Amino acid sequence: MPTHEAVGIYQPTRLSSLRKRPDNSLFKQEPFDPDIPLPPQFFSEFIEGDDLFVTSLKFFDPEAMLHLESELAALINKIISADKLKIQSRDILEKAIKKACAYLNLGLEVILKGNCKPELAKEVIQEYFLEDLFRTGSRAGIKLKTESINWFKQSFANKNDLPLSFFGEHYLGVIGGLFLDRPLYYDNYASGSALYRNFKSLSDVFQTSRALEQVIALDTVLDNLNVDVTSFEKGVLTYKTLILTLWAKDRLNLPPTLEPIDTHVFKDFFIALFSKPDSDTTDQIQLNDLITWTSEATGINESNLAEEFLEVLTDLIKELEEEYNAVDPKNIDPRFIPHFLLF
Repeated sequence: MPTHEAVGIYQPTRLSSLRKRPDNSLFKQEPFDPDIPLPPQFFSEFIEGDDLFVTSLKFFDPEAMLHLESELAALINKIISADKLKIQSRDILEKAIKKACAYLNLGLEVILKGNCKPELAKEVIQEYFLEDLFRTGSRAGIKLKTESINWFKQSFANKNDLPLSFFGEHYLGVIGGLFLDRPLYYDNYASGSALYRNFKSLSDVFQTSRALEQVIALDTVLDNLNVDVTSFEKGVLTYKTLILTLWAKDRLNLPPTLEPIDTHVFKDFFIALFSKPDSDTTDQIQLNDLITWTSEATGINESNLAEEFLEVLTDLIKELEEEYNAVDPKNIDPRFIPHFLLF
């Protein structure tokens, strides 16, 4: 199939628009004529694992599997054409097969709303064509892509010409994956040797959606900060260094700019940051003060700060605890305190 036609495989499909197979059509078809070659089955050796789609196939009898394999082969061929893949090795073919299986699995989980039982998945496959299940899975990633692009157009980062790296490694990975022509899940080598992989489950969608919500909430708060980004001159500017430097400057009664803080002056803030006057739960004390400062600096009432933004601040405080709790204030070196802009 020509690429301009095959690309329709990525056209998002609403559940209400899925085509249904004719009643039991998967089991009513005539057996294949023994004099005619069987459908392509080379790809079947790559279909493995314990996900919902793969395990549900074990519930089909051999005759039905022949028809499903033929249908799957047609789907894989469309992916190859739509992605303009040149099949020059088994690895490239395996890539197309894994994408088909990933989105089929996600499509099944979306339709079953997380009730991931192979018996129920079998019923869904009997009811809907594999191509429509693939498009259902594809739709989940495209929805996140659309949301991320619409947000970024009006974002604090974009208005200030800041690169995506401003949001740090994790959020950069998530957003970067969504900005691709074919959105991908930021796996960060967790399940293999790849930084990105295809969305495969509702868990992938939920984790990515949660990270995107945190970035949007963070960006919304930053947009309410009265900060001159052009005052940044030295160091690495990220949301972490921006927030933490402005917080430290406020508590040190310094001007609210992004110019580096003198290390000798910063020591007073560093000592207070890790002091334990009343309790061992210093992270909670620090977090409360950071939240208070954020409210003061943005004019947003503490009770109106989004839960997702508070999660970002909580993670930030934990990061500070893990990185610097054991550091002696006498040994502070700006080269090894990358969370703040120092000199």
